[in-house]
Amino acid sequence: MKNEANIRYYGGDDDAVYVAPLGTPLPVGLEELPAAYVSPGFLDESGLEDTVTETVNETKVHQGGRTAKTKINREKLEKKFVCTEENAVVAGLMHPGSTASTSVEGVTTRKNIQKTKSDPHVWVFDNYDESVADLIHRREIWSRGEVTARGAVGRTASGATLHEFTVTCTGTADTVTNDPAAAVAA
Repeated sequence: MKNEANIRYYGGDDDAVYVAPLGTPLPVGLEELPAAYVSPGFLDESGLEDTVTETVNETKVHQGGRTAKTKINREKLEKKFVCTEENAVVAGLMHPGSTASTSVEGVTTRKNIQKTKSDPHVWVFDNYDESVADLIHRREIWSRGEVTARGAVGRTASGATLHEFTVTCTGTADTVTNDPAAAVAA
């Protein structure tokens, strides 16, 4: 049944991406995240973009020239987001395996390794719809995910420096929400 109250406008003030070391206990509900979960900061206006990729095998038969059977072999879940801040979290995602130190004078040096290495984390993606009377909070919890693509970074006078990341889920992906439209009958 159609219901206009179920149309969502995410992009609330508290929308965020959080990352934590692999093995960090996963949140269970919508409670505040422990200190181990850190955010790379502001996201650009495109927000969070989900992509699901499936590989489908089709068995075609001679009779009728039709597809007799299909099988979905694999599903890949990816999330793309663009960070608008330059900070230690973003730098760590851009350069996995790098190390940083800050001198007493406040100068930070990051030793970046040339070869990108596998760097899985726990991920949490929070979205808020503030357009409704009762705030809707939608949280995705990934037990394991890795940055599998990094966009080009331009540092110019004409616009903010943007860091684009694509994270591929390689573990479980659960969604928790207080959205009444998602409720199932008991």
